[in-house]
Amino acid sequence: MKKLLSVILLTVFLTLSLNTISNAQDASKDLGVGFMVGEPTGLTAKSWTGNGNAIDVGVAWSFGRYDAITLQADYLWHNYNVFSEVDEGSLPLYYGIGGRLVLGDDDSYIGARVPVGINYLV
Repeated sequence: MKKLLSVILLTVFLTLSLNTISNAQDASKDLGVGFMVGEPTGLTAKSWTGNGNAIDVGVAWSFGRYDAITLQADYLWHNYNVFSEVDEGSLPLYYGIGGRLVLGDDDSYIGARVPVGINYLV
């Protein structure tokens, strides 16, 4: 059942992402798609909402500790002043708040997220 759910979620995520990318890149280039590598591993999409803010969503799978599918979403703020001396592009520090849903065969749970990182923008 979990493998079927994984395939369905990934198919929906990729279909929505690819449709949005083709529209967003032509209009305003405000959507990015990426990968999560590690535990869990999966796909992410970030949509800029303006004024240095963004919404980040992801779908990932874990074969280690949890053996589950993870769905997550975050609201992010970007600070461009911390690493302002970049030759090309920009390197904002980002931080945010969000939620996580882990769907496993044995257990499922919901939790909070507080993501922090840096993002290189070409």
